Amino acid sequence: MEFCVRGNWAISKLFHGDSVNLQTVSKNRIFLLNVWSTFCPPCLKELPILEKINAKYKPNQKFTFMTLALNSETELIQFTESTDTTNPYNKVFRYSGLRRLDLPVIPSLTHGYIINQNGDGTFSAMLGNNKEVGILNKMFEMEGIPVTLLYNSNGKIVYRTNGSITDDRVITNKIDSLLATN
Repeated sequence: MEFCVRGNWAISKLFHGDSVNLQTVSKNRIFLLNVWSTFCPPCLKELPILEKINAKYKPNQKFTFMTLALNSETELIQFTESTDTTNPYNKVFRYSGLRRLDLPVIPSLTHGYIINQNGDGTFSAMLGNNKEVGILNKMFEMEGIPVTLLYNSNGKIVYRTNGSITDDRVITNKIDSLLATN
């Protein structure tokens, strides 16, 4: 996947949506980016909070929010649409507490995960192609996920959180402050 190479944003396809030029949609706007995965429990637990943030700021023309899922599009379809209660993607979707996924999501992996069912009925997931994740780790200087980056309208990172967002107040205060000065 081509996403960002040395600051040059590429055109990416949104999950269940059109292609989007991230440079265009983030230019001169406050830009919030969250990197997550369906097999990351802290990521899943923050999804309802991210949905709340998205709903609050979606109408604001000075703000753009995108999420980057470390999953393939096929995995995201299973995550959001599977009704099979034995499907591991259905299980993690139910764990997230979401009824549906309304976030703008860019699937970032072409190969996705290798799913193994353990003897006790649980599942484990391993990345099928670590090269893609390595590229994203370098681009966003990630040591793990979830990671959330808030950029000001000049494209500078002004807030970063490594780990799950457990309360929306810190980030919404920062967004509100940026919007007030923009």
